[in-house]
Amino acid sequence: MENLFNPWRMVYLKKKSKGGCIFCNAWEKSKNISTLCIYKGKKTLIMLNRFPYTNGHLMVIPKKHTGKLEDLDKENLFEIMEIILLAKNLLAKVFNPHGFNIGLNEGTCAGAGFKDHIHFHIVPRWEGDTNFMTTISNVRMIPQDLKETYKILKNSLKEMK
Repeated sequence: MENLFNPWRMVYLKKKSKGGCIFCNAWEKSKNISTLCIYKGKKTLIMLNRFPYTNGHLMVIPKKHTGKLEDLDKENLFEIMEIILLAKNLLAKVFNPHGFNIGLNEGTCAGAGFKDHIHFHIVPRWEGDTNFMTTISNVRMIPQDLKETYKILKNSLKEMK
């Protein structure tokens, strides 16, 4: 068996073990690189996924702490869809992907990593963006540093407004 050292995971493990909700914590802090939050609306925010499937993997998160979609009011649901579209357009402008995966995993059995606070994933996709590393080695190859991705997306979002 090969050892793959990934010391960045310890930051995640320590934060997760401290308790609290990472999404609620992102709401309490300002938009900055420590939370990877690039946009805050009235009831919805956009943040980069710290452990992305592909470069530019964003999440759209309601302010309300709930694990069920039906717990959100119509205003929040409408804003979520507006913000998902904003995130998709931002990714299209910056990275020019060939397609997108957009979805919500509700409940642990559906794949929700944080089952108590729903969030939507916007994952840019390119033809041929899979490779043998994921299949053979269970490793994802992300071509850009998160801090660099954060800066590019945040600056491009300012230009779009």
